Amino acid sequence: MPQADQQTSPSAQKVLEEYGRLTAMQELVSDISRGLVHCSVGEVQSKIEDTLARLGTFVRADRTYIFEFIPGDLARNTHEWCAEGIKPEIQNLQNLPRDMLEFWISSLAKGDVIHIPNVMELDDDRSFEREFLAIQDIQSLLVVPMVTAENLLGFVGFDSVRSHRTYAAGEVSLLKWIADLVCAALLRERATREMIAAEADLSLEKERFRIIADTVSDVLWDYDLANQTWWISKDWPKKLGISDNCSDGDARSWFERVHLEDRPKLIMSFRTLLKSTSDTWEVDYRFEGNDGELIDILAKATVLRGSDGRVFRMLGNARNITQEKRNREGYTRARALEAVGKLTGGIAHDFNNLLMIILGNAEFLEMSNLAEEDAEAVTMISQAAESAATLTRQLLAFSGQTQLKTTRVDLNALMSDTISLLRSGLPESVRLTQSSAADLWDADVDANGLQQAIMNLAMNANDAMPRGGEIAIYCENLIIEEGMKSSVHSLRPGRYVNIEVSDSGDGMSPEVLSRAFEPFFTTKDVGKGTGLGLSTVHGFAHQSGGSAKILSEQGRGTKVCLCLPAFEHS
Repeated sequence: MPQADQQTSPSAQKVLEEYGRLTAMQELVSDISRGLVHCSVGEVQSKIEDTLARLGTFVRADRTYIFEFIPGDLARNTHEWCAEGIKPEIQNLQNLPRDMLEFWISSLAKGDVIHIPNVMELDDDRSFEREFLAIQDIQSLLVVPMVTAENLLGFVGFDSVRSHRTYAAGEVSLLKWIADLVCAALLRERATREMIAAEADLSLEKERFRIIADTVSDVLWDYDLANQTWWISKDWPKKLGISDNCSDGDARSWFERVHLEDRPKLIMSFRTLLKSTSDTWEVDYRFEGNDGELIDILAKATVLRGSDGRVFRMLGNARNITQEKRNREGYTRARALEAVGKLTGGIAHDFNNLLMIILGNAEFLEMSNLAEEDAEAVTMISQAAESAATLTRQLLAFSGQTQLKTTRVDLNALMSDTISLLRSGLPESVRLTQSSAADLWDADVDANGLQQAIMNLAMNANDAMPRGGEIAIYCENLIIEEGMKSSVHSLRPGRYVNIEVSDSGDGMSPEVLSRAFEPFFTTKDVGKGTGLGLSTVHGFAHQSGGSAKILSEQGRGTKVCLCLPAFEHS
């Protein structure tokens, strides 16, 4: 028998060669895949350059490259590998209008490849495409999309410049696989760089916020309801002037200092917010400072709500409004006193004119030869009119309508005379003392008005001690300088004399203290006081260019501080 032909037919040989080539390409693609998948973010660019070179060499392309679409509807050639002797085109293909590649984009976006075995055989309706490729000396072309689930990121291209090239289906499939991996690597790198940039921006914003939080006088806070986390300015105790032991930046320490009586109010305000649709929140409450001192706090917040309308976060500030509140209350009281003073002064002035007529006629009648019974009646009229005149003078003094005759007053001498008058009118159960600082300045005031003010204060002190006690009068010099904050007086810079009248009585409650200077306000029984003693002193002090302040606490007595201008030598 003749032997069988051992030679392989040409067609079979071609199939074997193609199979061997695809097998080798699979091994190459597998190796490239491992490199792209496992490389670090910092190695992505070099791995892509290596991938283009190895693929271009294997598929016998003259030029391999990557195009990416960038913001602004532009396309940019980002990577390129060229075979030896092939002219690079990457510098010529930067920031191309996206619509220049419109003839490819619709197909690539669907995941299709662009395979052109012979550029010059493109139809006339694709003449722009043909000329665009011919300028780059491209004879054959394969373009593989880099597409994600959402959009077209770019494409990988394979140019044949020196000859024509047709790609087999198996080659195209493997190249699409590589394009997907390149796309994933680029996305991973992009996401990482964006994350790093975002973290850098966040770090910068945090630093800016820290500087702002440290600089502003308000306490800043952030309440994340979703995660039940709190943040508060680290140095909030310092911002509120608290030196007691407390934890910086600790929200729990903050809430533990909210006054017990105000906690229900704070909780109710928060619950009301949760039920509302408001995007702002505001509440004021009292806060415990140093040694139990109460601080008035005003808290405000911007409220963030989810799509369901529920609050998930609150960003806000809190500030100490104690002084602001006191100033506002003081201004309100001052305006009220001014209004009452004007009204009182007008009435007192008219009433005083009537009294002068009554007193004048009573004096005329007293000089007449009247029967005893009639003379007694006239005397009673005179006494009542004198009492009314005294009250009228107090009203005029309170309203500031009394004409004060300011002069240089020797305080030590005036005090000596005043103490003598007071001792004769005070009960034995009250001990009266008076002392002065060395080199006490003279005052620039109305002497009679000052003596009357001191006597009013002393008699008020006596009334506050029905069981007896001690009244102490002390005089000292006081200099108020520019920018100086006095704990008692708020006066313009200058030289003053400060006169303190203190008693050992029961003191005043906060409610009584807040109204003590109000005209006609009295805690005495009806008919036992006019309520004008302190208001008259207050009016005299302000009309003299000074101030009057009351320091009192229940169980610890009362001290009235009368600050008046010192006499200035020419």
